[in-house]
Amino acid sequence: MSKRGRSIVWLVGLILLGAIGVLWGISISGRTPAEIKAELEAKIEALNKIPAEEAVRKDALAEELLENEEYKNHAKALWLKLERAHRSLHDAAQLEKAAAKEVPPFLARSKEFSKLLHEDLKILIGEARTLINNYGSTRFGDPLRKRMDELTAALDSLPKPVTAREFLDLSGKVTMAQKQGHFSDAIALIEDFMKRPGAKEYATQAAGLTETTNTKAGSAADAMLEKARMYFGRKDRASALSLLERSEPDFRRFPNVMSAIEALRRTIKSR
Repeated sequence: MSKRGRSIVWLVGLILLGAIGVLWGISISGRTPAEIKAELEAKIEALNKIPAEEAVRKDALAEELLENEEYKNHAKALWLKLERAHRSLHDAAQLEKAAAKEVPPFLARSKEFSKLLHEDLKILIGEARTLINNYGSTRFGDPLRKRMDELTAALDSLPKPVTAREFLDLSGKVTMAQKQGHFSDAIALIEDFMKRPGAKEYATQAAGLTETTNTKAGSAADAMLEKARMYFGRKDRASALSLLERSEPDFRRFPNVMSAIEALRRTIKSR
């Protein structure tokens, strides 16, 4: 027999062996390829009905089906289709596992938010936004969105932080109060402003306004006391006492000036 003839014989033999192997496999399992294919179709249909939120269970079932040699050998087209789909299923399962490590601790940590202030709430909202971007498609998406809504509502309910424009308004009001001699009102304006959220950013500028107010109040107090003494020197006790009384509200925030006013009042009344 020629070399070519022997090669043909060997090829036919291998084909026959393959066919025999397939028939042997079918005889061992007791099922036909059509039955195996129908079973895989049913299991894929069941797989597709698993909610996306159960990505880990879905991925585990897909891997179980792919490991079945009967499906791979006797329902090849379906098996290959499942193999291609498994890539995205596996990625979703990995994402779900990562979310399970990160999201529950955040939800527990951000649960007590009712007493938090602006900065802490902003930090938590930023964390929630990042987690939603990363894991919003998982079963943790809805709890994360709900918590972000709660945090945002809590932030919105707080007094709004001061702005640069509001500090400029404060500067104008303080300057006007200084010109009118209402130095205690000027100090009150500054103190009220500094109690508001975000005012610490303007602490240096506010300190400058306070220093200017103190300096002008000191000069004005000296002039007022000197004028009262002048009235008293002219024997006009009524004008001196009236001036001291009218001046008290403007210097009530300045203990040293109030002490000087009281001392001069006692002197005037004792003579």
